[in-house]
Amino acid sequence: MSAEEELPKPIHSLRSFNWELTMEDGHSDLSRNFFNPVIQRSNHLRFHAGYFRASFLSSIQPSLDDFCLRGGKIEIVASPDINETELSLISEAEAEFKIKELTLESISSFEAPPNDADRFQLLSWMLANGYLEIKFAVKLLDGHLGLFHGKTGVCWDAEDNKVAWSGSANATAAALEQNAEDLFVFPSWEEAAAPYFAGALNMVNDVWNGQRPKVKLLNVSSIIEHGLHEKFGTREARTESKIQIPWEIEISPQPEDNPDQLAPRLLPKIPGKGPRSYQEEAVDSWIEAGKKGVFAMATGTGKTFTALVSAVKLSDYSAENEERPLLVIVSAPQTDLVDQWRQEAKIFGFRTSICYGGIKKVERESLENAFFAANRIFGKRTEMIITTADSLTPQKNQDENEHYLQRKISEHSGPLLFIGDEMHVFGTADRLNALPQNAEYRIGLSATPQRHDDEEGTEELFEYFGDVVKEIDAREAIYDLGCLVPYYYEPRFIELTSDE
Repeated sequence: MSAEEELPKPIHSLRSFNWELTMEDGHSDLSRNFFNPVIQRSNHLRFHAGYFRASFLSSIQPSLDDFCLRGGKIEIVASPDINETELSLISEAEAEFKIKELTLESISSFEAPPNDADRFQLLSWMLANGYLEIKFAVKLLDGHLGLFHGKTGVCWDAEDNKVAWSGSANATAAALEQNAEDLFVFPSWEEAAAPYFAGALNMVNDVWNGQRPKVKLLNVSSIIEHGLHEKFGTREARTESKIQIPWEIEISPQPEDNPDQLAPRLLPKIPGKGPRSYQEEAVDSWIEAGKKGVFAMATGTGKTFTALVSAVKLSDYSAENEERPLLVIVSAPQTDLVDQWRQEAKIFGFRTSICYGGIKKVERESLENAFFAANRIFGKRTEMIITTADSLTPQKNQDENEHYLQRKISEHSGPLLFIGDEMHVFGTADRLNALPQNAEYRIGLSATPQRHDDEEGTEELFEYFGDVVKEIDAREAIYDLGCLVPYYYEPRFIELTSDE
């Protein structure tokens, strides 16, 4: 037998790829190392997409024509492109009419770049000919609707080999090409993956078949196909796009860490030379106190940096010992400090979402993704949400379930760290009630944690955050630690006029 005859023939088999079982920190190219190999080797996909965008197809389009020519089918359960506030105003009785109406309006108003028309034409043809089926899923919440945000899938090949996956990525081009996402892959033939595969398979099938409690399905294939056909036209799968698959494709290597790059990571890292000795002492004292406590450190000594180091240490601990995602909620006193916290957190590689004032659509999606990813029952990652004390506190007579941030935090069941910057601002009754009670880990920051003329409020703050674990006043910071420069303090009294 010749050497050429001994080589395995090209075959569309899921076993013909060396699957990377854990893709984390955004190091893996999800398009090249997972979704394209899946499309190239399988003939049936069924998955929960979180948010689905047609841009997802651009990342796998080189393989999609061939997939259709082999008779493949994709079944997608996705969240409708409606934010949670709008969705909560829709009753269960009017769900189908309203969601389909809003979907058609969204397609009609969408302006695609000229070069993107091709993929929308293929999408239209796939929907019309049964190669693609899309269902929207919504949660049923006491008479109104909520977002369904699952991101789990299963694929089959012609030999009935199966691969399941679960991760953080939406079915969008941004998730595959830009975001730092994670993905866990479970081949059915791998003994160690068997329990996880079975769980993913049951979950995906239950949802698709309408057997998931409190989840309502709406088949929107025909209305999406109609909207796309009217706007972009249609095209068949191209026979010239049929491809041959080699037995095994080498996985692209992971890039080395770049210490100067501030790209988001699933697990943050302490940058540069790390904390100063007194900051390290503060972190150690906080850990010894059960990961609760107050950093009563003078302005300029690096309270924010010290708190972020603590969060990294907790992130590492959670990943190694609990093997569950960590959610970090940071509350700053003002909106400008939210932006400062975000910039500082980026240096550590934290994945950050912000929540204050009027939340834009892209910010809402980021928050939904963060809460969903952090609430998963397994996975090594950390999500950070930065807000303000006002945004965290419900308005007078507002039910907690009607307050977006309070509801999302109360629904969180995994490890949670709450950081209160300028903790003394939480001393009022309303703000004390807004503090997350399910936060197992807590850090209070303030140069002056004692509230002026409010002994009761001060006492309740320390009861929540814990005792002072590190105290540094201005004198110690200047003369003992040398971390602040000396300065002169000269009070100057000014008399105000009656108008002033």
